[in-house]
Parts: sequence; C-alpha cells; structure tokens
Amino acid sequence: MFAKTALLTAAFMLFSGPAFGQIIRGYDGNRDYENQSVFVLLGYVWGPHFSDFVEWTNNHYAQEFGSTDSIEDFKGGIDIGAGLRKRFSRYFGLEFKIGYHTSSIKKQFDGYNGALPFSQTQNLNLNVMKIAVSPMILFDFYDSQPIVPFVSAGVTFFSMRLDHAIDYYVRHTKVALASNFSVGIETPLTRKIKGDIRGDWTIGSARMPVSQLYGQPESFKMSLNTSQIHFGVVFGLE
Repeated sequence: MFAKTALLTAAFMLFSGPAFGQIIRGYDGNRDYENQSVFVLLGYVWGPHFSDFVEWTNNHYAQEFGSTDSIEDFKGGIDIGAGLRKRFSRYFGLEFKIGYHTSSIKKQFDGYNGALPFSQTQNLNLNVMKIAVSPMILFDFYDSQPIVPFVSAGVTFFSMRLDHAIDYYVRHTKVALASNFSVGIETPLTRKIKGDIRGDWTIGSARMPVSQLYGQPESFKMSLNTSQIHFGVVFGLE
C-alpha cells in the first residue's frame, strides 16, 4: 500500500510540478502557444441509446400481434462540432464546445389482430445538440513540442428533439445534463494552426417522452452514455 501511494505521489509531482511552476511565473512572453483558440471538429458519435423503449416496443408487438419483427436501437451518427479554448497557462485551459448529430430508426411490424392482418410502422428521428464545458490539462512541457497530449473533464448539456411517428408525427423535446471526459493529442501544422485528434465520452441519462400506444408508458429512459471520435483543426487567435 505504501509503495503504491509513493508511486502515485511521485507521478503527481512529476506532472504537476512544471504546471504549478508555470502559474507562479505567469505567462512566458516568448510562449509558442495561443491564449485563445477556436477549433472545428468532425467525427462520429455512438449513442444516445434508447434500449428501454426498444425492448418494450418489441415485446408489445410480439405479445399483442404475434409479430416476429423487431426494431433496433439508435446507432449514432456523423458529428459536426466547433468550440473555443482559453489557455490560462501552458498547462491549464478551458474548452467550450458544441456539437450536433442525428440518428434514425424505423421498423414496420406485421402480425395479426385477431384473424385480420395487422401492420404498423414505428419511425423515430433523433436530433442531438451537445454543449460541453470542460477544464483541461495539456502536457505541453517545452517549446515546439511535436505532440501535445491533453485530457479534460466537465459537463455536457444535451438538447434533444425526437420526431416520433406511429400513425402521424409528434415532436418531443428534452434537455438533460451529463458528465464528460476527453483524451486527445494535438500537433502543430503551422505557427497558428494545429491538428487535433480526440476521443470523447459522456455518462448520464434522462426520461424521454414518446408517442404513446395503448398501455405504453409516456416516457422511457434515454441513456446519454456516448462514445465519440473526432478529428479537428485548432486555429490560434492570440
């Protein structure tokens, strides 16, 4: 136990020592990083997930109409994002990021209502806007460092719009909060431009209203657990 504690303490001092030293010294007038930057991102998001609704719906059509059809969960979609980064020192910063993606699922359920053939289609289109605020640590130890790893953690606000059609479309909306975590690297392309690759994750849940069938709950749990991969470009402003 002592050895593990000593090892963790040594690692913390190794990484945090230069950072706290930078704060004490203040900004370097000859720094090679920008106080403020904007960035654009393009990637893919897996999630959010609506498994409770999927399970209830498949069971409903199987039990009530003998249907062997089944609807699948949301897969995710291409994500477009942009943001603003503020550097407080060489090692610490704050990111404000916004992203948007859509995901759809659709399934026709066929069966029998008594002796009569039965058919009904479930069509769901989910639009997701994510607004994230995340303090970050950059492992930027020296000028002209070719690769700078970074980590960040914070909160993400989900603004979701679900267009759900059974016999006709009904629009449902929900705003929810989740935690986020990111790991990435950036590399300089020019004096003011850097390439950015990052993995992002969110954890959370919310109750999402849906268009109702008879006997169906008015809302289901929407898992806000997502996995994301992004490629981007960072543009230095000052």
